[in-house]
Amino acid sequence: MVGTEISIFLLGLGGIYAEILQDVQIVPGPLSCETVATLVDRLRGARILRGARGRAGIDLAQLYKVMAGLQALLHDYPAISEIEINPLVFVAGSGVVVDGRIIVK
Repeated sequence: MVGTEISIFLLGLGGIYAEILQDVQIVPGPLSCETVATLVDRLRGARILRGARGRAGIDLAQLYKVMAGLQALLHDYPAISEIEINPLVFVAGSGVVVDGRIIVK
């Protein structure tokens, strides 16, 4: 279809983990919580996100919320052609964007 754009989402542990381990998942939008949960499950580092070796995992519900927010942002602002968040850290139950970039057409 001419004029139809598809959102593509990439999820990984970020930084050296994504690069060295090549541990990322890519999926077309739209996203749902179930889709994000599946992406997390497919990561080799999923156990790190869930908590390992006595360390707490991230708040996965907040991750789902952030990803859904990105989906909504892209829907509401079609001039956005790209969003990059790296890293997204979880502090006191909230997802915090430490560094990000938005490219507008």
